[in-house]
Amino acid sequence: MDLYGITPHLDRAKAFLASDDPRQWIYAALELRFAFEAAAYRQVEAYGGDLPSSILQEWRPDQILKLLASFDKNSDQSATWSISFQPVPDRDLTREDFESLEYIQFGEQKGIPWKVYRKSYNALGSFLHLDKQQQNQIPDREKLAVQVAQLTDLAQSTAIVTQKDFSTSTCECGEFLVLGPRELSGSQLIYCPVRTCNRLYRAQPAEPGCPILQVQQVALTCPCGARVPFAPERLLQPTTCPSCKSDLGLQVRLIIRPEGAGSTGGSSSSG
Repeated sequence: MDLYGITPHLDRAKAFLASDDPRQWIYAALELRFAFEAAAYRQVEAYGGDLPSSILQEWRPDQILKLLASFDKNSDQSATWSISFQPVPDRDLTREDFESLEYIQFGEQKGIPWKVYRKSYNALGSFLHLDKQQQNQIPDREKLAVQVAQLTDLAQSTAIVTQKDFSTSTCECGEFLVLGPRELSGSQLIYCPVRTCNRLYRAQPAEPGCPILQVQQVALTCPCGARVPFAPERLLQPTTCPSCKSDLGLQVRLIIRPEGAGSTGGSSSSG
């Protein structure tokens, strides 16, 4: 039983890894990427109507993996699910009462370390593109084998369990925001996942209803059309457009007008 639908990808990855041709290992990396994506999509689907369908339709796999890692903090722990058909007394049961019952196991959820999965997923992507020298990197076969083993264990799950420890909100651009425990506590910033928006928010847990407030930023528009924010304390430091990956910087000009003087002088600095 493979509830996540990743076994076909794993079988092909294993076949590619069995080859002594290192270039075949690149195709193994591709199949493993597919397996990580399939696992993430299946897990999100298990939330049903608690998460909007737009996440699957519009969000990229990396964003979904990040989402799952943010609000499913116990996902790396395996769990078994059992049920008892024995009659119980009509009173509050003690721990000893529960332990004395006979149970039938009906499902097991293997641990899913979503943070590790996301790191592995992004690392695999580096082997699927040419670098600036028009060369491609060859993945390490042993590291790929470790990822195959991780996903093979996940494929043995006989139950899919979701932890609904999150809240939702909406960005000014209209994008749906999913907030996990760390975001709701205010200890972690909330990022709009739309690459052309990139607005930042912080939750206000001390306020009634825990509203989110936009973090003040200076933003410019990249030639590609994306909104690129600069934190106030890093105005003179260059940054990278999250959409097209171009390097950008702000140029700040100071105009000095001496009191009572008609002429102006100026100095400038740029980042």
